[in-house]
Amino acid sequence: METSQTENIFLNDEAQILQEVMNIAFGKATADLAEVIDIRVVLSVPHVDVMKAAELPTRIREEIKIYDVISIVEQNFWGKFKGAALLV
Repeated sequence: METSQTENIFLNDEAQILQEVMNIAFGKATADLAEVIDIRVVLSVPHVDVMKAAELPTRIREEIKIYDVISIVEQNFWGKFKGAALLV
């Protein structure tokens, strides 16, 4: 977690809670996906990072540069806190 940027938006506890909620949600979604397509899926703990939207394409390119083929799943959410979660 990039502490300096995250602390400007979230308290440390809030960022950790968000990370844990994402961990639970991605775990459930991954288990369902693995069951449907009969594959083993391995996850790491989600990483919460706050950045400007314009920085996202560069960040994604950096994260995926070692892979030949990728899949991206997007989950949007709205309410008091809104945004999108990407599973790459």
